[in-house]
Amino acid sequence: MAQGGMEIDILPCPFCEFSDSDPYFLTQHVELCHPENGTSPFSAIEEPCASAQDLNHSNTYKKDSPVDYTGPVANDDDPLSGYVDCPHGCGEIISTAELSSHLDLHIAEEMAFEDASGGVVSKCESEGEEIDANTDYIHDDIESRFSTKLPKELRNRDNILQPKSSRKGSHRDSKAALGPSEKKKRKSKRKSHDVAGSFLRRLGRSELGPYAHEKQMPSWLRNMLEEGAKVTVSNQIQTDGTLRRVEHVANETSNLIPVLARLCELDETVEQVFLCHPTVRHVFKMPKEGGFCGYRNIQMLVSHIQDTRADGYEQFPGRLPTILRLQDLIEQAWDLGFNSNAQIETGGIKGTRKYIGTSEAQALLFSLGIKCEAGAFGHSLTIVGFEIRKSGSSNLLVFDPMFKTSPAIERLIGNSRARPQDPRCLIKAYRRGPGYLHKHKEFEILKYRTNYAQTHRNISRTFLVLLPFLHLTLSSAARTRKTKMRTLPNIIITGTPGVGKTVHCEQLAQDTGLRHLSINQVVKEHNCHEGYDDTFQSYIVDDDKLLDAIEKDVPKGGYLIDWHACDLFPKSWIDLVVVIRCNSTSILYDRLAARGYSELKLQENLDVEIFDVLLQEARESYDEEIVVELTSENDEDIESNCARIEAWIDSWKKARVESSG
Repeated sequence: MAQGGMEIDILPCPFCEFSDSDPYFLTQHVELCHPENGTSPFSAIEEPCASAQDLNHSNTYKKDSPVDYTGPVANDDDPLSGYVDCPHGCGEIISTAELSSHLDLHIAEEMAFEDASGGVVSKCESEGEEIDANTDYIHDDIESRFSTKLPKELRNRDNILQPKSSRKGSHRDSKAALGPSEKKKRKSKRKSHDVAGSFLRRLGRSELGPYAHEKQMPSWLRNMLEEGAKVTVSNQIQTDGTLRRVEHVANETSNLIPVLARLCELDETVEQVFLCHPTVRHVFKMPKEGGFCGYRNIQMLVSHIQDTRADGYEQFPGRLPTILRLQDLIEQAWDLGFNSNAQIETGGIKGTRKYIGTSEAQALLFSLGIKCEAGAFGHSLTIVGFEIRKSGSSNLLVFDPMFKTSPAIERLIGNSRARPQDPRCLIKAYRRGPGYLHKHKEFEILKYRTNYAQTHRNISRTFLVLLPFLHLTLSSAARTRKTKMRTLPNIIITGTPGVGKTVHCEQLAQDTGLRHLSINQVVKEHNCHEGYDDTFQSYIVDDDKLLDAIEKDVPKGGYLIDWHACDLFPKSWIDLVVVIRCNSTSILYDRLAARGYSELKLQENLDVEIFDVLLQEARESYDEEIVVELTSENDEDIESNCARIEAWIDSWKKARVESSG
């Protein structure tokens, strides 16, 4: 492709059909998927070369198992042939024909993680580059150790892309999920029926996946699904300075669509992008969960229905329905007559790991009175956007439940000031171009039909900034009930040594006019200690002396209190508690080592940070509604954090004036 007098080449892999315009990315593909002598330089551990039989799942299926169905059993003589455990360690069981592409997607994911840590990222070419989206997945455990020593029979070869059409409805989903009365008016077109068309075929592994014949999933997996992903609650400072109490589910990412919009805006090769509603959440699998992608796709659709209060939202109160709940709803839909043949073809899905597809999602929605349309059944994806590039090419933007959101992307959520080093390398994980799409013969489509006028938005380069956001605010009384005598707030900036408390306080003092109160200096200047501890190289603070030294001034307000502990200050003094965090232990270690800390002192501080000791102290000592956690690992974080705190100060002042008036 020629652009501006510059030739951009698409580089092919010499061993398979993979191609990419990024030489660095192509090199990683070759080293990972086609290593010389079976040894990849990206291998973290040495393991004996496993055979295809060793990597295949070991479960067996007995054809004479008692299953209620009509008609012959599909031919599955070779248990789980064609499936292997992902050697990258993500826990997925992958078809051998798709293994090479799956590993390529792990490479794309790893690049996103490198960007988050400030490491080397892919050298995406100059403006006008054609970026192939063959390898755009995000996976859930990039830090897991893995080996890529695969036998030749497991590598992509002989131009094999997909030996069998993936079951996501490929055999039975061609029948719409119709109610009992409608089904009588329509004849089935399934080729899997016998000549007379009077028998149904029990589907097998090629349609239902490697666990097509299991009666119940393992008890440990069921317990994990019942418990669900970890839920944490924290406070966040919004861009307008208000505090919002946020519930975070470990396998869900909210507000990701605006980030994709911003990345597309920063990518100069993108001419126009169409994105779905910004409330759609990215829902991904939990570690070791397995192949429940169909259910996760349904959850993403439900997240839109819930958050926009669109048609049918009353059917999904509270959090997203769990996988086990969705199985119950699908079975209920079958019992009501919606695509009831599927119950015979699958043998039932409740409590199993059998794959589901669009027909199940359609039956579920129809049974709940929610309108939708389905067609072109085959392989499935959750599509959240469509982009048109300046070159005239186009990509789908997708949420893939198999892989989690990378730290580099999470850093951009709600942070309009942060600017990624290379937006194209980050959004690469969400793109699916022709190179990927051509691997599948057909795709299934499930479109939610709603009366909500702005479910889909045309996001042009001049409209990206207009995506709506919803901010929940606390009442003025809640924010100021302890500060009636103060005209300026008191803010504690706390955290483990080395996270950047002083830097934050100094910049905030300069920008806001609040006074920086270093407790370390107060302790030294006023002798508020009981001596010096040589082991930990620090003073033993006398809390009573310290409070006596500051109690005349601090209650009046206007202080940024800088200290690694916060539990001794009276609640009536404090309006906001900011806990600065550094999630990267390597960064924190380097900072503390540069201070000359002893190994004992260094390790103790690392343990305090790892086990959230100071965050828990803050939440136990003050009302949770005023405790905020912020990350500080680079200059962009500091700038963003200070901007948020400054916005909160302005909001606090405004609320103070309104309440006094």
